[in-house]
Amino acid sequence: MRLPFFLTVEWWKQSIARARKKPSLSFTSLHKNLDLQLVSRVRSTGLPSWMQFRHLFQFLSIQEKKTLHIFSILISLSALILIGNFAFLHHTIKPARGGEYTEGVIGSPSLINPLFSYLNPVDADLTKLMYAGLFRFNEHLNIQGDLAEKYEINKDNKTYHIFLKKDLKWSDGEPLTADDINFTIERIQDSDTRSPLFSSFQNVNFEKINDNEFTITLKEPYAPFINFLTVGILPEHVWQEISPANTRLSSTNLKPIGNGPYTLNTLTKDETGIIRSYTLKPNDFYAGEPAFIKKLSFKFFPDFTSV
Repeated sequence: MRLPFFLTVEWWKQSIARARKKPSLSFTSLHKNLDLQLVSRVRSTGLPSWMQFRHLFQFLSIQEKKTLHIFSILISLSALILIGNFAFLHHTIKPARGGEYTEGVIGSPSLINPLFSYLNPVDADLTKLMYAGLFRFNEHLNIQGDLAEKYEINKDNKTYHIFLKKDLKWSDGEPLTADDINFTIERIQDSDTRSPLFSSFQNVNFEKINDNEFTITLKEPYAPFINFLTVGILPEHVWQEISPANTRLSSTNLKPIGNGPYTLNTLTKDETGIIRSYTLKPNDFYAGEPAFIKKLSFKFFPDFTSV
């Protein structure tokens, strides 16, 4: 059944009026609805979800966005500084082992022997490379063990109880023991040796406990005495057949058996018998840090004009 025309027109007007009265979704309403959706999706742990993080910037003001950017940059820089500082403090740069080094030297070696090396700068340099003492000076000029593993000083400050490192050897493979320490001190104390260290070791008493342990006792306390124990140690099995009076004359002074980081490889002489070059190689039996340079060469010249 068809409605009368006037009823149809009336229904149409009412429909249009209802449509005009129906509220529309504004931009603010959309954001309000989105807020409700995001809040409703908060996890049980209380942490925002990825969906919420994605829409974070839509709800921040311009000033808040700038502040967030500044804090992000500061946090990143702080993290980089902390990582760099940690790496710097825990990273050690060490040179690689190998290579060769050649040095020209004015003068010539004559007594590569710790008992006499103080008399000649050339001898002193070579002796430090080829001989080790009970102690040595580190890069800060502090005393530390070389052949000695540790030491104790009695309350009277006169007795030094010294322990050698285990399994010490000479460059020829022979064992290094407390007997070598005793022999070196006795050879210095012998006036026939004529060592410049003679006065430093007078009134010094050595007592062996075992091959790796001994005591050195002074008559009176002398604090700097431990500095004297940096002198290189001589091998008893090499020098025991050579009398103290002939110590300076022995050819062993030029072909030493030592215990330092380097040992003799080759030497050359001219027609007059003067040494012109010396070549050293690492000592495989050295008790300390192994030598870094594989080959050390020294060329000797009588004066600067000959270089």
